[in-house]
Amino acid sequence: MTILIVAEHDFIGAALAQRFADRGCRHISYPLAELPEGKALVSFLSEQQVTQVINSSLVSLPAAQLPGYLQQGPLLSLLTAVEQLQLPYIQLSSSHVFNSAEPRRYKVSDLAEPDTELGQIYRRVESYTRKHVQRYIILRTGALFSERGDNVLTHLLAQFKQGGDISLSLHGHSAPVYMDDLARVVSGLVDQLGCGTDEWGVNVWGEYHYNSSDPTTYYHFAESLLAVMAQHINVEQVNLVGVEAPDNAWQYPLLNCSKILSAFGIKQMPWRSSVVNVVKRYCKEVVDE
Repeated sequence: MTILIVAEHDFIGAALAQRFADRGCRHISYPLAELPEGKALVSFLSEQQVTQVINSSLVSLPAAQLPGYLQQGPLLSLLTAVEQLQLPYIQLSSSHVFNSAEPRRYKVSDLAEPDTELGQIYRRVESYTRKHVQRYIILRTGALFSERGDNVLTHLLAQFKQGGDISLSLHGHSAPVYMDDLARVVSGLVDQLGCGTDEWGVNVWGEYHYNSSDPTTYYHFAESLLAVMAQHINVEQVNLVGVEAPDNAWQYPLLNCSKILSAFGIKQMPWRSSVVNVVKRYCKEVVDE
C-alpha cells in the first residue's frame, strides 16, 4: 500500500507525512503542481502502487493562489487519474463553505452557502470533486494550528515574543484543530477505506466534518496559549485586549461531527489537550534559537 499525499511544503503536509512515517506506512508527497499530468500521471500512480490519495493542497495553498486553483490543469488531471484507477480519494476542505454569521453547528446535510470569496472557492472545489470522482470523501475542518509553519498559533506566539498590546476578537466561536489531531483523523479514514468499504454494504462516500470538541473565542484561545508560554519565557510585557470586532482568522463556522463518529468511530478531541506540548515544542524550536 502506498499513500499519495498531495500537499504544499508546509505544516499540513509535514504532519500527514509524519503520521504515516510513524506508523510505518509507505507514502509519497508532492505539491499538486509537481505531479505529472494526463496519462503520465496514471502511469506514475500505477508504478508507485498508490492505493489511496489525500489532497490537502486546497487548505494548504496561500489564499492569494486559491482563485486560480480550479483553472489549473493539475487538479483535473489528478481527479481524472484517480477515477480511472478507482482509487479512494480524500479531499480536505473547510467549514468556510457555510455562512459564518449563523452561530450554530452545521451538519453535513446543511446547504453550503458561503458568505466569503474564500468559502466560494472551497465550495467550487468540492463540487468539482463530486463531478469527477465517485469514491471520494470530502473532509471539512476548522482553523488548523501547529507549532510549525504559518497558522493562528504561530502568529499569536510570534506576537507574544514581541510584547505590547495585542487586540483579539471576543466575537464568535471557532473550534480549532491541532494539525496532528487532524492527521490522526485522516489516518483513521485511510485505514478503514483500505479495508474494502465496497464490501460493507453501506455507502461511506461523501462529506464529513471534523473540528475540535471545545469551541472558543480568539481571545480565550490566545489566553490559553499565553498561560503556557509564560512557563518558558517572560511575557510580562504582553497585554491581551478583548475587542468585539470579528477577526477573519477566527471566522470558521462550527461543525456537527456526528456523521464521522457514526460511520468511522472517529471521536472529537479537545484542542486544549494539545496546547501544553505544542507551545513547549514551539518554544524549544523557535524561541530558544
